[in-house]
Amino acid sequence: MTAACHVVTAAGGGSKTGADWNNAYAGLPATLVRGDTYYLADGSYGSYSLNTATSGTTQITIKKAIASDNCTSTGWNVATMGSAQATFTQIANSGGGYYTVNGQVGTFNNNGLPTEGSFGIYINGTSCQLGSMSRCVGLDMPSASGTTLSYIEVQGTGATSSANTNTPDDLLYYGGSTNLTIDHVFMHDSSCDFTFGYGSTNLLVQYSYFYKNWGAGSCHGQVSWNGSAHTGTVWRYNTMRTIEGSAIWTAATAGGGTTYNGVEIYGNVIYWGGTADKAGYQCLGDGVFTCLNSGVSCNGLQFYNNTMVNLQASGSAGNNCGAGSAGIYYDPASSGGTAIATNNVWYSSSTSAAGPSFSGGTITHTYNSSLGTTDGGLSETGAVNDTAAANPFVSWSGSGNLNAQLAVNNSDVNNWSPLSAPFATDPNGVARTSSRGAYQFVSAQMQPATPPPNVVTTIH
Repeated sequence: MTAACHVVTAAGGGSKTGADWNNAYAGLPATLVRGDTYYLADGSYGSYSLNTATSGTTQITIKKAIASDNCTSTGWNVATMGSAQATFTQIANSGGGYYTVNGQVGTFNNNGLPTEGSFGIYINGTSCQLGSMSRCVGLDMPSASGTTLSYIEVQGTGATSSANTNTPDDLLYYGGSTNLTIDHVFMHDSSCDFTFGYGSTNLLVQYSYFYKNWGAGSCHGQVSWNGSAHTGTVWRYNTMRTIEGSAIWTAATAGGGTTYNGVEIYGNVIYWGGTADKAGYQCLGDGVFTCLNSGVSCNGLQFYNNTMVNLQASGSAGNNCGAGSAGIYYDPASSGGTAIATNNVWYSSSTSAAGPSFSGGTITHTYNSSLGTTDGGLSETGAVNDTAAANPFVSWSGSGNLNAQLAVNNSDVNNWSPLSAPFATDPNGVARTSSRGAYQFVSAQMQPATPPPNVVTTIH
């Protein structure tokens, strides 16, 4: 059997068989065909439930139709079908998984926010859509095994900390999933967490951008909140900008019982963009990575080649920053665990910024750089402590947009401890030979010869 393609518009057309653009389906059919591909025209589609029964590992593919990929030319009009977004209020999984949802286009770059409105598929969560955990969820993906989500923009409610107590955002819920991939996704304006899950295996999040959230006592906030058992999680080549709450990555469960094992976090950029991003920033209370609460254990964390810039120290920004707000923290009440942190860079030109800290568990840390921070130095093999370090980045003014590629490869950042694959390549695909932090220095041109995989030009 040869897989078929079908076309979809918001209103449909003609006989509404999906055979061509003159006869497009009116919205996605309630039940889809395994092995087939469905192309979405520009338009508003409301909420949609992925509920088609699995058939082995056979995928269902949903794509945004674009000029170069639209199933059929019959009835195709790029101006009305391939020049804007396919918009949903929610996409939810209730059919077991093995889906590919691909917006196909979206503008990322190394110097500034991704472009809102440039992603082929847009989840508009500004009005709360409750998910399987009775929280606001744009991508509700419980048990979405074998699923890939890419080139999707997800916007949260944007609620402030005083308004997120009852229905906080989790822009992606992934509890119970195995082999779930999040690739080139832009999430912004969450009232709490960006991603949230009770138990997963082989979660991969890469080349994605997480921008601005709000924390509160009832929902502290983070990029990733993990309860129950997680194994084989990888976060690589992402940007986290102006995040507040417990941490970037939090493993915690009230009452204990969480194990967070075999986690790889590498090649990421984490920074606060300043008060222009968001006034009243609450900071990171428990570190970049934290393992919290009695009975919780976190083992095998590999924290390599990450760049942390302008993360605020206790009492700065006028709010609730923790003493370990820029490092790795294992709560004394937890069951602890093991971690290795190597080739990371912490930088700020501000005395209010936090440097690296490592507390609790068994954390082995070597060859890290603490630059421009004054709240304590590193004591480890290969440490660099330079309180007067010059800005090493291609573009950074102390606030606003950060291009974390290196403009220099001096002694502050060039003593790299060699690591094996996959840690020996930077987000641009450049082989590492010397530089600490997310990017390998690439001579004076500062850019690779070809566009890096997280730079995509929107095609219309």
